[in-house]
Amino acid sequence: MASKRLAVTKAELEDVNVALKKESSYLGICGSDLSRYAAQLEEKERLLMQIVELQVHLKAAAPPPGPPANFDRCSLPKVVQHMLDYEAVPTECIKALRALASLAYKDVNEVASHRTGMAQLLRLVQLHPDEDQLQLAAMKCLCHLAFENDIAR
Repeated sequence: MASKRLAVTKAELEDVNVALKKESSYLGICGSDLSRYAAQLEEKERLLMQIVELQVHLKAAAPPPGPPANFDRCSLPKVVQHMLDYEAVPTECIKALRALASLAYKDVNEVASHRTGMAQLLRLVQLHPDEDQLQLAAMKCLCHLAFENDIAR
């Protein structure tokens, strides 16, 4: 997904640079505004390249053998352990993230202070960029965390 956006951004940046060299306009933008737009595209390209590089090196750990284990949805350590054990299985990640969101709603400080849980939440988002339900479950959890001003900062 990021690699496609990177390719589109590179192509657009090339078109913008051609317009700058010819001192013409691009999508109705010209002059110093076009130069600023080119700088913004360069920054976007740089950030997308970093994301693509991270995604190349990211590999999900294999899940334990056998059917997925049940876990206590009311226990933060058990939820986080399930997220760690089944990070390669999107449906299990979704279950754990929904439980994490529920825990974050009940006790935002406990969830936010669990460093492994927060790191794994972000890792799951990166591991499964095309899993919409997983992305939504992760964002719901982050939204619950964002309601606490001290944590959101």
